[in-house]
Amino acid sequence: MLTAAARDFLKARDFLLAHRGDYAAAYAGFSWPAPAPFNWALDWFDELARGEARPALRILRDDAPEVSLGYAELAEQSARFANYLKAAGVGRGERLLVMLPNTAALWVTLLGAMKRGAVVVPTSTLAGAADLEDRLRRGAVTMVVADAAGAERLEPFAGGLARCVTDGGRAGWTPFSAALAAPAAYAADAPTA
Repeated sequence: MLTAAARDFLKARDFLLAHRGDYAAAYAGFSWPAPAPFNWALDWFDELARGEARPALRILRDDAPEVSLGYAELAEQSARFANYLKAAGVGRGERLLVMLPNTAALWVTLLGAMKRGAVVVPTSTLAGAADLEDRLRRGAVTMVVADAAGAERLEPFAGGLARCVTDGGRAGWTPFSAALAAPAAYAADAPTA
């Protein structure tokens, strides 16, 4: 059952969809919902995902097999990742540098971070050493999540941080598969304002 905040979000979304061909009417009649508290991943995505097996995510790449995750599967994996973040000491408002290509792990990580209330520092997989060092320092990053190639480039700068690698194994880095072994039920420890 949708919360009042989720219903407000739905109402605003439906208004924009109904007026997508009439900019003037959309502009004149739209008002931002002011839900408090509201966590998009918990209050919206998870509610829509409950018991829903239809694909929520489908990734087609030339260099990898097709990946498809259903809504409920994506909700569960992101809840597991949120629990992993909690166990790793990533608190609400702390920063999580995410340096991943378009893979299922990227979307699981983003939803899990939203659930936890962590702030995502999105980082291009093309970022160079100076940019990585700068983002980690100025961003006051608590944890990094990367694929094996990104982990190798982050290694010189990520000492002392919690680290998760999505493919392969790397000393000092938690494998993504281990992160997804966390409990499947996530309960936020505080509301998201």
